[in-house]
Amino acid sequence: MIELYRSKACPISDDLEEHLRALVVAHRVIMVEEGHQGEKQQYAQLPALKEGKSTYSTAAQINNFLHELDLEVRITRTYQSDACFIDPEDGQTCL
Repeated sequence: MIELYRSKACPISDDLEEHLRALVVAHRVIMVEEGHQGEKQQYAQLPALKEGKSTYSTAAQINNFLHELDLEVRITRTYQSDACFIDPEDGQTCL
């Protein structure tokens, strides 16, 4: 699952969160507050995206990750379908 580590008042983080929401992909948003030194040290540069063992925190890394994610989602949704075609013989069976 994709995790977005962000601070509360950050327009870039707002845009990233909206982008993930618009893609309709599973993700979790973690607010990193000033008092949580453990998380803040781990993600010194916010916002940061994490997927599995990979972390992306620079603008270039985040943009590349989102570009690849956009392509992957588009390709996957192109070849998958939730359509159901009714069997013309019995009029009930979904093919």
